[in-house]
Amino acid sequence: EPLTSEFGIHLVRVDRREEIDLETARARAGEILREQRATEKRREWLNELRDRAYVVVVDPDFAGLIDDNDGG
Repeated sequence: EPLTSEFGIHLVRVDRREEIDLETARARAGEILREQRATEKRREWLNELRDRAYVVVVDPDFAGLIDDNDGG
């Protein structure tokens, strides 16, 4: 039977049905969410490190003129 929603009429075809273990599905969904959160936290941490990084780029031609002991 066609389904009706606020977006129109929909035809649905079921190719196959399979039983799922609800606990396994919930556990997998939790794993996926934790991975996404960890990825986002890692990205935030790397951005924070980049923001705090102090980098000096020195032309190799002038490297011998700079005293590395006093920071510049």
